[in-house]
Amino acid sequence: MCHQPGSTEECGDGKICTFTTNNEDPNSPDDTLPPVSVCLRQCTQSTDCGSGELCEIVYCSNEKSCQTGAPPDPPGNICGAGGAGGMGGAGGMAGAGGTGGTGGAQGCDSEARAYLQTLDPSSGFNRTNFVPFDTTNLPDTWDRYSISLDLTDPLLEGQLLQFGFSATASNFEPSGMFYDNVLIELGTDAGGAGGAGGAGGAGGAGDLELVTDYAQDFESLDQASPTALGADPDPPWGPGWIVFANAFEANGETLAYTYGPDPAPNNTGAFCGIVLGEGGVAQGAQQLVIISDYNNGDQGAGRRIEANTFRERDIVAGDIGSTLIFSFDAKRGNINEGCPPPTEP
Repeated sequence: MCHQPGSTEECGDGKICTFTTNNEDPNSPDDTLPPVSVCLRQCTQSTDCGSGELCEIVYCSNEKSCQTGAPPDPPGNICGAGGAGGMGGAGGMAGAGGTGGTGGAQGCDSEARAYLQTLDPSSGFNRTNFVPFDTTNLPDTWDRYSISLDLTDPLLEGQLLQFGFSATASNFEPSGMFYDNVLIELGTDAGGAGGAGGAGGAGGAGDLELVTDYAQDFESLDQASPTALGADPDPPWGPGWIVFANAFEANGETLAYTYGPDPAPNNTGAFCGIVLGEGGVAQGAQQLVIISDYNNGDQGAGRRIEANTFRERDIVAGDIGSTLIFSFDAKRGNINEGCPPPTEP
């Protein structure tokens, strides 16, 4: 056993202290014993682990270890943030009682989203459309979601079209979300029938006629390859997934710097990776996990790192007049686990 999750000082080479379970006192079920943490083998991907083990995040760090299941929900103060509340001092005969200490863990405020956007290369890649979908508080069961973007504006021809996912975190707080069965479709409106009985009315909106433009279920990708996502060619959507980051000051509004674009990594502790065993029947064996960039040391300085993982292509003349639909399966990962929501100012 060890005492400080995320620390390697108590463990041997290649191991890290990992929170594994909460304990109940059998003699008093309403009370809990100190949480159990043990030294487990460090890893970067599940192929580093043994049979029946998964490479999962270690609380209180940006490292991973070989674990036998998804990390359990830890107590709120497992990382020591904030400390336990102090006991109120007993009142003296003539003095007032002491003031209790401030307890509880620091609030987490990681954010996740899916998005569609267009960028104009002729004007410094200014954003011309942005359709976000907040996935931060999705349930931990799989469901399907979709967003759409109108491509009727002829000025969009020649601009960049992007779809993807982002995760934003600071202070190495957890931000993981799982996605699968990514689908991009282009829809054109065939129009409805005229009004019945009278003179023909104007065509209704009707159902969209859909054509698949991109589809990925991640099953055919090599989960052990560091280039599985970055080298996943699918014309016209380019050679693979791409990453780009925006680093904001702690207020989340002032942009400090950007970095990228670069080919997407796979399970390096930054941006994205292919994971095993997080899906249901519809998701198969492999899923996409999206996280913030925990390899950026400015996380520890309180800066908010928005890590984007996406694909892009040019908008061509044939796209104009259509509707682009981005649909995907999603479920909650470890985002904001282990600490309460942030306190409102």
